[in-house]
Amino acid sequence: MENRSLTYMLFSFQGRMSRSEYWLRYTIPLLLLDVAMLVLMIVLSLVFGVAQFFAQLLGSYSMANDAPDLTAMAVIGFVLIMLLIFASGIAFFWAGIAGPVKRLHDCNQTGWFYLLTFIPGIGPLAMFIWLGFFRGTVGENTFGPDPNDLPDNTPDASA
Repeated sequence: MENRSLTYMLFSFQGRMSRSEYWLRYTIPLLLLDVAMLVLMIVLSLVFGVAQFFAQLLGSYSMANDAPDLTAMAVIGFVLIMLLIFASGIAFFWAGIAGPVKRLHDCNQTGWFYLLTFIPGIGPLAMFIWLGFFRGTVGENTFGPDPNDLPDNTPDASA
């Protein structure tokens, strides 16, 4: 049986993903992770004094005062936040491609169709509608079995 874990949903380019999996096991968790990263960055900036440092920095430029106090904690906090932004950016970039590619596989299309999102204006909207609202290929296709037919997704008949 195919692995249907969250790690598979977010980071693997293999297999297929149904519409319900796309919304419930890919899009919603990705949005929740995005919110969690934002909260973590805000907390880190408050704990390490980065927010206060930037407030002083902006104030010093506007009032032509002395340079703001640069504490070691603010520098450490700033570096941690930048590393967090970099690492999460790579993870979100990868996941932002892997999920749509699996949905394209469900429609029996190659991942190269994802490049349609780069058509200005209409590309992202067309891809959103195609991936989020159109049913994939019924039954097995080039990229694997129908994700709606997997034992994981079928309700227990004895219940």
